[in-house]
Amino acid sequence: NNTLFEFACSGDSITGGQAEAVGVSCIRLGRSTLDLCNPEHVQQAAGQLEALPGADAWASVTCTHHSPIQNLNIHRHGKPYQKKPRKKQKESEQLLQYAIQFLERALELGGRAAFELPAENALWKNQHLRAFEERACMKRVYFHGCALILKGKDGKHVKKPWCVSTSDLRLIQFLSQH
Repeated sequence: NNTLFEFACSGDSITGGQAEAVGVSCIRLGRSTLDLCNPEHVQQAAGQLEALPGADAWASVTCTHHSPIQNLNIHRHGKPYQKKPRKKQKESEQLLQYAIQFLERALELGGRAAFELPAENALWKNQHLRAFEERACMKRVYFHGCALILKGKDGKHVKKPWCVSTSDLRLIQFLSQH
């Protein structure tokens, strides 16, 4: 199958654009199409995946709420500030749970799976993600966005450390060169 599902992505994601540029059909599952924190919508997404056995899946969840800067803000502003980020963190953790389910289903159907976040994001310590990585024999690879000539919406190169956890040996080999 020459299809990539992107779970929790933007409608104009770089990954999807690059996939399409090399002839891979990309199905973007993001806020503009589905509420991926709604179990019924996640089931609908899984149904699309099941209709294309062997399709690959790439997932990314909202990273802002688990970033190192959030820890700094909580420390700096104290307990009153902590309530709002904690609610958003719980939403990100729920989205992560659904992303894991989606990636597991892709693997069961013969596809490959990848999950990406900034390298310093606290979600990498999530016990459910770690357990999934172990079950699925996923490996992590670290690289800088600028090494892949990634650009932000402002057109500037993204100098940010990233991590991808994947079941795809070729992807590990490619990204580890950067």
